[in-house]
Amino acid sequence: MRRTRLFCTVLAIVMIYCPVMISAQDKRDSMPDSVAGGLLSIMEVLVADSNFTVLAEAIDAAGLSEMLEEDGLFTLFAPNDSAFAKLPSQVLEKLLKDKKRLKELLACHLVPNELLVTDMVEAKTAVTLNDETIIITEKDKQVMVNGALVIAKDIRCFNGVIQIINTVLLPSPGD
Repeated sequence: MRRTRLFCTVLAIVMIYCPVMISAQDKRDSMPDSVAGGLLSIMEVLVADSNFTVLAEAIDAAGLSEMLEEDGLFTLFAPNDSAFAKLPSQVLEKLLKDKKRLKELLACHLVPNELLVTDMVEAKTAVTLNDETIIITEKDKQVMVNGALVIAKDIRCFNGVIQIINTVLLPSPGD
């Protein structure tokens, strides 16, 4: 009786999980080799993390989500929801409705190559997608990017790296 019950339980588990595992393997097989290793895209990481709901929404509204799902190497200085909460709510609402300004703002957070924290500290500067130079400083083992503190570093993705910051970076005046 116990063997029969055990056999039925094992059989049920196999029947439930086998199709799921085969489906997941099929998806991995159709992905580029870099993704098949298990790393997610930058956009997938943001969407999966509840601390980035505003950033993920902004990236999508600006039409940049596809770029951050595809191959390429980027560094995203990712302000979390707490960073966006520091902005006056009307500013954020206006930005989400103005695709051009939103793209400019988000371009301040993207560097078109992969920069780990050690690379950033050594370089001392980086050029963003909108050709702005950001200043990188380190003091007491804390890394700052244009005054924003890097609060979590080197989150590896198949298409780059995420550096989480505590402040939204703003474009230079006049841009």
